[in-house]
Amino acid sequence: MVLSGERCHRLRTPGIAALLAAILFMDAGTTKNGSSLLWILAAPASGPKSKRKSTASCQPDDTHEPRYIAPPSIPGLKAVFKEVKLSAEAESAAFQWCEDQGAATAIELLDNFDDLAQCMSLDVTQAQLLQAALGAMAAKTSMEPEFALLHSPTLRLALQAFIAILRREGGSKQADELIDRALLQLRSGTADWDLLLGKLESCFPAGLTKAEVQDRWRSALCLVTPGNNRSELVTVSSGSGLTLAGVWQEPSSAEGKLSSFQLERSPAEQGWGRWTSYFVSKGPEPLLGRRLIGCKRASGWSTLGISSEFTAQTGDSLDFAQADQAALLEIATFDQLPEFAGELARIMREGEANMAGIMGPAEMKNAAEFVNSIRNLSENEQVHRRLRRLQQSRLARRLTHVAAADA
Repeated sequence: MVLSGERCHRLRTPGIAALLAAILFMDAGTTKNGSSLLWILAAPASGPKSKRKSTASCQPDDTHEPRYIAPPSIPGLKAVFKEVKLSAEAESAAFQWCEDQGAATAIELLDNFDDLAQCMSLDVTQAQLLQAALGAMAAKTSMEPEFALLHSPTLRLALQAFIAILRREGGSKQADELIDRALLQLRSGTADWDLLLGKLESCFPAGLTKAEVQDRWRSALCLVTPGNNRSELVTVSSGSGLTLAGVWQEPSSAEGKLSSFQLERSPAEQGWGRWTSYFVSKGPEPLLGRRLIGCKRASGWSTLGISSEFTAQTGDSLDFAQADQAALLEIATFDQLPEFAGELARIMREGEANMAGIMGPAEMKNAAEFVNSIRNLSENEQVHRRLRRLQQSRLARRLTHVAAADA
């Protein structure tokens, strides 16, 4: 599926639609085997193909006495098995697999999920539930943004419904029409789900209603919208640096709860942004692994120092999101940088100052240079260049690379 010139013309100002189109639907979003990232992200029962050749046997050994397999030292794994309500036999098979493969993290389980699910003899529904639970568990650790997207339960559920449309006879045409309706609504600023979904109900997976598809797609759209109920707000009451105490709204309580938090910063090579590189490493369980996507400082002073290091202060309002939402917001932010770089682009164009003396992030200067490079192009060509720029962003390239390696 390719983004047509007419569809690009309807986009005009790339935003959420440009993000999805650039990564999922255009040619650069295709893996080395010709499979769109859409198909990989929406894989219904398994994650990326196993990177490790399994040496573990999935069959019981009748020639020896059964032996007790100790649970692997992966924090939270037993709780995940309990949440998914797996049988004792499935749990034992998983522990055996972890021991034989040397798996020590939730990321390793997800990276080799095909093999793990086969050894556990899981049906499709059990595999989907376990993969979603492992994805949520992995999100509480310092994982790379591309893996946060690939293992996002919210994105997978949303894309599975879209894949079902594509698989139907005439599905490509119906999907094209669906995207066109979505783009028109984005441009008009309205949202009419009945009009958007049209007569697609017969195309959805068995047992999935139009209302359920709407919920799945609405949840996916919320991932690229900060400030909604998918993020958690913490008001700092004391502390400094990355150790603090703050009040947050516990889901089970009508009042804010004072809790202690410890933030850590992911290593630069993981590819997170200046804000999202910070995550909750210690604190209330629902907030573990959530990443910083915003900070409102009452004093009005910058929350990031000259070294781009964040330090919390009393009165700060910190917004934390799940890793998948933080990763998508990184891409969306990159897409929007040219819109914020207009004044800097004018300064560069008119030579009002020596650029070497301008203080500012390198990505903002790059965005300003990009604005100047497309200012004399046609509107359609500007949209194409914006989409191409988005595809070539660091995170989009990393996502494409990881998905292609596992295709």
